[in-house]
Amino acid sequence: MKRMLIACLAGLAALALAVPASAIHLGGPEIGTGEGVDFQARGSFKALGGWSDNADFSDKGQEEDEFVAGQRARVYFELAASKNVKYVLGTEIGETVWGGDKGGAIGTDGENIEVKHSYLDFNLANFNVKAGLQGVALPSHYGSNILNTDVAGITASTQVNDMLSLTAGWLRPNDASTPDNQHVNGTDEWDAAFLAAPITMDNVNFTPFFVYSWLGKESATADNILDLVNMPDSNFGEVALEGDNAGIYWAGFSGDVNLDPITIMADLNYGSMDADKEEQDVKGWFGYLEADYAMDMATPAIFGFYGSGNDDDKDDGLEIMPKISPDYWAAGSTFLFDGDTLFPGFQDSDLLDQANGLMGFGFKLKDIQFMDKLTHDFNFVWVQGTNDKKTVKSDYTPKIQYMTEEDSAMAVEFNSAYALYDNLTALVELGYINPDFDSDVYDNADDFDENAWKAAVGFSYSY
Repeated sequence: MKRMLIACLAGLAALALAVPASAIHLGGPEIGTGEGVDFQARGSFKALGGWSDNADFSDKGQEEDEFVAGQRARVYFELAASKNVKYVLGTEIGETVWGGDKGGAIGTDGENIEVKHSYLDFNLANFNVKAGLQGVALPSHYGSNILNTDVAGITASTQVNDMLSLTAGWLRPNDASTPDNQHVNGTDEWDAAFLAAPITMDNVNFTPFFVYSWLGKESATADNILDLVNMPDSNFGEVALEGDNAGIYWAGFSGDVNLDPITIMADLNYGSMDADKEEQDVKGWFGYLEADYAMDMATPAIFGFYGSGNDDDKDDGLEIMPKISPDYWAAGSTFLFDGDTLFPGFQDSDLLDQANGLMGFGFKLKDIQFMDKLTHDFNFVWVQGTNDKKTVKSDYTPKIQYMTEEDSAMAVEFNSAYALYDNLTALVELGYINPDFDSDVYDNADDFDENAWKAAVGFSYSY
């Protein structure tokens, strides 16, 4: 079954066909063809200075470095041999702390240039295909809690008619044998295939999707299936997949309805892994609902979400929706969910990057504007865990990434953006988080009740 599906996707890729790109002609021969190529560059540069305190909600232990300055750059190059074929190379000079040891110290010599994307983009008949290292995100409004990352694979898309388009792909998140090409076998890979069908009608957008994944029993993730749900090792220990390869599937949709001036947005996801042993099964769901009301000077919005959590019965497996690789779900707070506009994850590594195993609600004022070129966003969100309190040990260190039904947190933030030029923006981000870990659940809950805050200023340039 696996080989047949991969063969079908490969055949689909062979039928594909590229999106034309407007570009600047450099001239000169292309090696191997004797023809010129068109060259286009795009990207972004961000720099910030940030103050933060108690990002782990504790004033115990090592003293924090409250001020950090840094930058990040991404550059994408497109080399088009024709309107139907191009190669895309994406590079990144990652989060570089000024004064740090990855190129930020005096002399500024660092080996910190990374390949982010590297893929062939071509068209054939009515299909567009991308083959190589590329960005893939499942349908969602604020970042998928299943998959939203860079990954190796092949994706193909086509426009069926004015209303319907299709996107399919085969991805390889992990192959445990590739570093040294040793012990190559058929059970050390993690593969996934997906299909999404965006549907556009008058005032309605709706995208259902389906994903099926093969998790090899000798792949890196199978060594500890708790990584699929962010389960703390201190509670269950490492749980290795036993028996044959496990199959995981996800199904869901993302959609919105525009009833001007009201817009309603919804996401619904379900995922399940069936293992040979019931206690290693993983299944769960996540839902999000938001209503916006567009006004002249702002757009108020209310929202709520729910992600299933683990119960206290270990024998029937886990009840949090499994994941492949989500990235900074930031529907309610760019601070609490670690999705800063300047660049996510720079200072707040102990905060959230997904909403699985959580429920919450909140209020937003988006795009507040009292003067030209200056906009503001105000966010309030309250979250609570959906995991049974018996799923953690009393001596477990409380962490916001895995909260029980007795734990909660509240976040407030105010972010501002001023357009200095069309492609240069000055940013100010202010945030506050109040955690509440239950002392009846954790012996050391009182050590993790410190409020967290941040203030960041910076610039974002895109081209």
